[in-house]
Amino acid sequence: MKKSLVRIKENSFILADVSIKKNIFKVYEIKEYEDKELFLNEIKKRKNFFISFLPSEIIKKEISINSNIKNKNTIEKIIEFNLKKDLKEEFIFNFSLKEKNEIQNQNIYFVEAIKKKDIDKNIVFFQNKKNIELITTDYHSLQSHYMKLGIEDAFIATHIENNRIIYIACFEKKMIFFRESNLFIENPLLKSEIIASDISRTVLFIKQQNRGIDFKNLYISGDIYNNEQIFYNLSGIDTKISVPLNFTNDLNNEQFLNHFILLGLAYLEKKYNFEPIEIKKEKQFNIISNALFIIFIFPIIFYLYIDLSKYFDILKKEELIKEKKERIFILEKNLKILDLKDLEYYNEYIENLNNSFQKEILSDLAVLEPLIRVLIPIKVESDETTIKVTFFKRFDSLNRLMRIKKEFEKILDKMKKRDKIVNKSTLDFENLEFKAILVLNRKKSKK
Repeated sequence: MKKSLVRIKENSFILADVSIKKNIFKVYEIKEYEDKELFLNEIKKRKNFFISFLPSEIIKKEISINSNIKNKNTIEKIIEFNLKKDLKEEFIFNFSLKEKNEIQNQNIYFVEAIKKKDIDKNIVFFQNKKNIELITTDYHSLQSHYMKLGIEDAFIATHIENNRIIYIACFEKKMIFFRESNLFIENPLLKSEIIASDISRTVLFIKQQNRGIDFKNLYISGDIYNNEQIFYNLSGIDTKISVPLNFTNDLNNEQFLNHFILLGLAYLEKKYNFEPIEIKKEKQFNIISNALFIIFIFPIIFYLYIDLSKYFDILKKEELIKEKKERIFILEKNLKILDLKDLEYYNEYIENLNNSFQKEILSDLAVLEPLIRVLIPIKVESDETTIKVTFFKRFDSLNRLMRIKKEFEKILDKMKKRDKIVNKSTLDFENLEFKAILVLNRKKSKK
């Protein structure tokens, strides 16, 4: 598959067409556009966009979640809830498992978040959003080269362009530091010295902030062919300095190093994708639509032999199919489907009744029948005047927990208007547990 790599800079756009086939990296063309209109006209001809830009900031956090929670969507919701407590603006995030704490029964997730407005500002240039395969930061694109090489040791990487330096530091395949330095260079003759000085200070700062980590290598890419003096000025750094090797046959070494960040997009893993949710939904809908179209239209084409008159009939049917697909999509959103656990519900409930309930209090419990349909009680206790009923369930997803809680409390609110019921309910968000204890008065026995 040919990929269109796009790096969006402050005053220009860099576009490259590349492909990777049998580990052969082919570069068809690289061009930089300072004229926005020329760039917009050029991308109209292309698909499969992989985009990088420099964000205003990246928020990094470590979030602990109970290890019993394994559903990816639930984990994502819990992380989002935690981020919202700290971040006031809308954001896009990704996450990966950092480590497991078996003693505390917790999984620790490494989370990176970017302001959504930063992403929206950069994807506005792309008219057809579903053609965006991936959008990420220059920092992650720079990191991807070294991840592809399988570098396990901690390292620092810099990319030099004009009067700007982009830094990252990585440890255990995680980016633990990033920074952009904009340099003020009044005298061009001092450019190499100023760049080397900034690199030296930043490397020292990274090492001081991470004293337990041995950064074995400092990688330098970018505009170094015109700044060879940099390496002489960096001779005092106590770290091995390396320049990435050119792995293409289509670019000379200078071109390769200058476009190092752009080319990194071709190797970037999907877990570093900061794609907005609306683009994901559009793509998913297109996949469903295309699948439905094939399912419906292929048999029609096959059996009608595609003569001209029948071809137009197919087009009419296609329009009808599109309408039906939209209706199906809407119905799917509102359809409530019971899983196997729900279908076994009444059997479990009857067993609980037979095992736990005394026959003489069944009539007293009849008032709770609407609630019991929603959640099975695990315990019933009674004395001469009251009955205490305990409801409890652990869920495997946050959506299901919130749906059952809402339904349970809605029914209970209606019942409390006519029956004297005391409610003590708790919600354990971290462990996805819902518990409610209801106390109601017993009916007086007829003698």
